[in-house]
Amino acid sequence: MFNPREIDVNDTYLYSAPWGGSKRTLKKSTFVKLWQTSEYMDDFMECISLANQRIQKQGAFGIAKNWGDYKGRATTFRKNGVQLKQLDWKEGGAPSQDTQESWSSLRKLAKMLL
Repeated sequence: MFNPREIDVNDTYLYSAPWGGSKRTLKKSTFVKLWQTSEYMDDFMECISLANQRIQKQGAFGIAKNWGDYKGRATTFRKNGVQLKQLDWKEGGAPSQDTQESWSSLRKLAKMLL
């Protein structure tokens, strides 16, 4: 039986990143199981955090910690016919991340710092 809190290096694989180097990610079947068994995005990301701790203790590179990577992956799966449920955050929405800054605010910042 799948236990999302026991994901380890055997549930991941390395692939060649577009920028050259390697990146570790969840196997597709593990991603689907974790996504579908999570009630909220918070739960999903907590399991990702625990998985990273286990994977790194096993001496391997960790998996992505950015929730946007997983939302994007879910979109890709849906576009390919995999019926993944929607995962929302419990309360207050998504935690802030640098990647969530708007382009207009970044343009203003850059201009201000000239």
